[in-house]
Amino acid sequence: MDMSDDLKETNSWEVLSTEIEDVRLRLGVQIQFVSGTVARLQHGVLRRFADRGITSRDDYWTMALIRRVGERGVSITELAVAMDVTTGTISNRIERLHNEGHLARIPHERDRRSHRVVFTADGEKLIDEMVQAMTAVHQECLSALSESQCDELSKLLDLCMD
Repeated sequence: MDMSDDLKETNSWEVLSTEIEDVRLRLGVQIQFVSGTVARLQHGVLRRFADRGITSRDDYWTMALIRRVGERGVSITELAVAMDVTTGTISNRIERLHNEGHLARIPHERDRRSHRVVFTADGEKLIDEMVQAMTAVHQECLSALSESQCDELSKLLDLCMD
């Protein structure tokens, strides 16, 4: 067995799960494995949208937040606060997505120095496609759980996030 085979075995959940006795450590490692699987599958989905200017999960989450606020749109500052990043980071992302034709800027109704970001028709179609693809990833990853088990797991994870 060479070093790469040894590392593959060490990273295997089946091996790790039998060696972890502390229940919280075991659960933390399980969460890492599940989130890693979800992240890899999401990355694969997002690669399908690369030719349309989507370069990262941050692009997806930015567009998902804009979708959530609806037709009224959202300001750069609101997005930055919601995503816990600088306004410069969001401004650059919005500029790129705007140049790709997915977003439009409309003047703020009360502050002429500010704009609200909304979807173009192309952007709405794109986010709908991305949400559908991401939903399929989550359905696949959680298919072993019943609806009630998903509800219970969600409640338990909420407790950890508080």
